[in-house]
Amino acid sequence: GLANKIHEMDCVGVDGGYIQHISTLLEREDSLDVRNFCFPIRKKPGQDLDEHEALFNNEFAGFRSMIEATFGDLGRTFRKFNN
Repeated sequence: GLANKIHEMDCVGVDGGYIQHISTLLEREDSLDVRNFCFPIRKKPGQDLDEHEALFNNEFAGFRSMIEATFGDLGRTFRKFNN
């Protein structure tokens, strides 16, 4: 299972689209906890995010963008040196 690939001290950042799958995953993996995952805060209907929630989401999005850009750079580098 996934728990074999995630250390108990790891925190995996996931896209907001995967939030609904975390509870199912936690039911199957005894050694994982919700603290092993980080995800954007969802806005409640008719209610804006407060200042701290909006800041968290902006910082989280920036972190994800940085990681995705790094993987893009790696892909271009290997394509450049791959015959």
